[in-house]
Amino acid sequence: MTRPVRHLRAAQPNRVLTSVEQRIEAVARTLIARTADRGPARFAVRFGVFVAKQAWACVFGAAMLALLLVARLGYPEPALLTRNDAITS
Repeated sequence: MTRPVRHLRAAQPNRVLTSVEQRIEAVARTLIARTADRGPARFAVRFGVFVAKQAWACVFGAAMLALLLVARLGYPEPALLTRNDAITS
C-alpha cells in the first residue's frame, strides 16, 4: 500500500517556483510515488531530488563568481569607472 505524496515544499507555501523548480518538483513527485515507503530506492530518489535542488540553487552563486573572475581578469585598471562600480551599476 502506498501513502499519498506530501507536498514537498510545505515550508514555503506562498513562494512562486521557477520553471526549472516546477520541473524538479514534478519529477520528484512522480519518482517518490513510484518507490516503496522504505529502502534504498526511496533514499536514492530523495537524495537525487536534494542534489538537483541544490545544484539549481548554486547557479546564481556560480554566475556571480564567474562575473567577479571575468571582471578581475579582464577589466582594465586605468579605466575611469572602477571595477566594483562597473559590476554593481
